[in-house]
Amino acid sequence: MDEKELLAIPTDQLFLLTEELDELKARLEGAQYRVRRIFDLKYGDTAEGERTGEHGRVRIPDGDFVIISDVRKDVKYDQKGLRTILKTLKEEGEDIHDYVDVTYKVPEKKYQAWPKGVRAIFDGCRQERASSPTWKMEQAR
Repeated sequence: MDEKELLAIPTDQLFLLTEELDELKARLEGAQYRVRRIFDLKYGDTAEGERTGEHGRVRIPDGDFVIISDVRKDVKYDQKGLRTILKTLKEEGEDIHDYVDVTYKVPEKKYQAWPKGVRAIFDGCRQERASSPTWKMEQAR
């Protein structure tokens, strides 16, 4: 459809389309859950028995198919502990950037609560962008 045809869609039809998409999304999420559950029930024990360690990829032959179970590694570090370690390394003359990537975040609520003078210092580093719009419809009351 070109833009002219899209603009010709009446609002009530647009509302019905959004409702139908919401229903389809809910049905899809339910179906995806059930399919994952089938994989868990049918192949979960075999995958766990074949996997060496807590994560990794396992290939399970089943007739004309190969079922692939992939458990990814999700690593997180205690931030306070890292801060202490990095401080010690820095005091010992180490370049901490050889060991870690450092990223600074400024939560917007904190920024808004700062005194104007402090905000002014950070303003040169701050970029504000609008996200893409999200749309939804409700029936008027």
